[in-house]
Amino acid sequence: MNKRGFITALTVLTLALSALFITGASAAVYSLGDVSGDGRITSADARIALRCAAKLERLSEARTLAADADRSGKVNSSDARILLRVAAKLETLDVFENDVFEEPDVVRELSFSAKGVCPISACSAGGGLVAVCCGIPSEESSETYDVFEKQQIYMIDVKNDKLIDVFEQPEEQRLYSVRKNGQFLSFGPRDDTTLEMSLYLSGDKMRTVKSFRIPFAFFLEDEENDGFYFTRTDSKNTLERMTFDGRCETIVKLSEDSDIQAYAPDTGIVAALQPSAYPFTAFDLLLYDVSGNGAVSDHVNCVYQYSLAKDFFVGENLYYPEEDRQASEIVNVIGIIPTSGEGTLRFLQDSFSSFYTFFDRTAIAFSAETDYIYEKKQFAFSDICLTDLESGRKTEPLVSSEEFLFLTAEYVPETDRILVAGSVEADDGSITTRFYTLDPSAADYTKALEPFTIPEPAAPRPVSPGWEDLRAKADAIERDFGVTVKIGDQVLDEKNNWDYTLFSLEKPDPERAWTDPLEETDLILDTLRRGLSEYPDGFFRQFKNSRGQGGMRILLARAIRQPIDGTYLGGYSENSGAWFNIGLSAGRMFTTDALHHEIWHAAELYIAKKNTGAFSDDAWQALNPPGFRYTVHLHATDDYDYEPYLIPSDCDPSAYDNVWFAYMYSTTNGQEDRATLIETLTSEYYYSYRTGFDDPRDWFVQMPHLQVKLDYMAEQSRKVFGCVYWDTILDRRYKEPA
Repeated sequence: MNKRGFITALTVLTLALSALFITGASAAVYSLGDVSGDGRITSADARIALRCAAKLERLSEARTLAADADRSGKVNSSDARILLRVAAKLETLDVFENDVFEEPDVVRELSFSAKGVCPISACSAGGGLVAVCCGIPSEESSETYDVFEKQQIYMIDVKNDKLIDVFEQPEEQRLYSVRKNGQFLSFGPRDDTTLEMSLYLSGDKMRTVKSFRIPFAFFLEDEENDGFYFTRTDSKNTLERMTFDGRCETIVKLSEDSDIQAYAPDTGIVAALQPSAYPFTAFDLLLYDVSGNGAVSDHVNCVYQYSLAKDFFVGENLYYPEEDRQASEIVNVIGIIPTSGEGTLRFLQDSFSSFYTFFDRTAIAFSAETDYIYEKKQFAFSDICLTDLESGRKTEPLVSSEEFLFLTAEYVPETDRILVAGSVEADDGSITTRFYTLDPSAADYTKALEPFTIPEPAAPRPVSPGWEDLRAKADAIERDFGVTVKIGDQVLDEKNNWDYTLFSLEKPDPERAWTDPLEETDLILDTLRRGLSEYPDGFFRQFKNSRGQGGMRILLARAIRQPIDGTYLGGYSENSGAWFNIGLSAGRMFTTDALHHEIWHAAELYIAKKNTGAFSDDAWQALNPPGFRYTVHLHATDDYDYEPYLIPSDCDPSAYDNVWFAYMYSTTNGQEDRATLIETLTSEYYYSYRTGFDDPRDWFVQMPHLQVKLDYMAEQSRKVFGCVYWDTILDRRYKEPA
């Protein structure tokens, strides 16, 4: 048995004062039972111990020892009961010499700094070492420090406060990880489609061990010494693993609309996002077991960019309230879900300006407040904090006096500390990177983050009295084509939108007061059916997600207004989660032209989700006249003469060789260029006597530049939809009576 000396409360107080004198005023001292550190045991100490036992509060290491009243090695409800009885003088607590616990400093600034560099990234190098990649700003950076002439790697011994060495990072390479055998894994662009991964050994100079090529990718997890997991940029539904000799294998391939975010190799669980049909969110979170057990669970979700933390997936995203969207109500939402697939998805919320970094070996997250500096055209960071994600509690700012232009952090498991590197600018314009360590076990997590709940959707607006027959007509269109149609006041469910405000067809047109809204809507539904019937069977069902949710939603409105500038629109198309929304104003629904125009926009959004490079600016610009630039806005002042490039109003064949655009609106941007081509090609009122061709396809062949554009669009459509859908539209176009 270990013999411990019994000491009195007076002795405890004397020891505490002595410790403060020796270590300085920043060091706190706690004794057994005195969890608050006020020199006595009260009911407040019992309450703190009980909250700690319930994981409602995370205590520093010294305070945790003080709360362990029964010396069992853990804090539980029995400790709280003991302290409560001691506070009520129903029991005494013996305090011995080794029952006094000194709190170490939470923040320590390391003894060295780095002049003239900005920290870019950091990664643990094993053995208590951290490699910090820093960039040396080039003259091109001006005042923003966003272009780096070259990069250096600072190897830091965190435990011993020592700068081990500085290495020159190979040109255009970016540090990804450091293997346990001391090799650096870096990546950099090889060409437009390929990265080069390289292994380096450090020394007087970094020398290449081996290099190999890999497609552009998102890196997920580094598996110690023999490989890493990744998803390709153009196929984020597929998890792959590559070994350091360049061999690659597919781990799992999910549905095409899945976006794999993170992987936990120890449990074999993948976290992936899928388009959501739930209001207020864009994505659902899917957990999938790669061992063959399939989907584990899915959750309605409002967080993007998940990563692997201690034993859970964690991510964040700014959440904008749907109603009124006040800037003061924007919050940063943190989502947490166990990697085992068991347990519920939890959400916490913080200020919208908080910037988080998560680490894959600890439940402690690092955060800083961000503020945009307009004169420097970049963000600055301040008020560094730590957050315990398990208890949902945060520290007060640990470092608040500095304004960091660049900031990076990394968890060092061997020391249980977090290394922080931040660059500051002096009055003379010079920059210095300073290094700090944060001790999560010594911090007090005093601020509880509020839980965040995804709002429940409002009940859909019912059909108005007298509109039942029209609703039945719209329902028939929905069944026949696999779309969703909103009519009358039902479009008002969609009015709280950042970009568009819709007005109901139930109110008569103020400029055409004699118009009966019921009759007008009936005619519009006829036009809608006529237009949708021209598309291939099953075409619109392809817009639904892999779970059969969402799809194309057509909103028939009296008018559509952009709140930002008050402009009224004939129509719009947007993608939100699993929904492809098409808004159409009554004034544009006398023919199917606007419908075809907006359906192409929706089709292009769908194509771009499947194939991100399908309509790249460079690829499309190559199909335009040399030196051409889009106007961006029809009323933009510009000295460019577009008129010679448009289809001539008199359809003069002698001008066809120089036609590049359908009409003036086509020159605003690439999206409208393509949509107006489809609209012109599929127009319900194609006047063959004006063009001299019975079929508009034969007419467009006479304009080679338009034909090249249509061929490119047809190629992209065929790749994704399996058809060139406007071919079938042309076969059934409206015929002008003789």
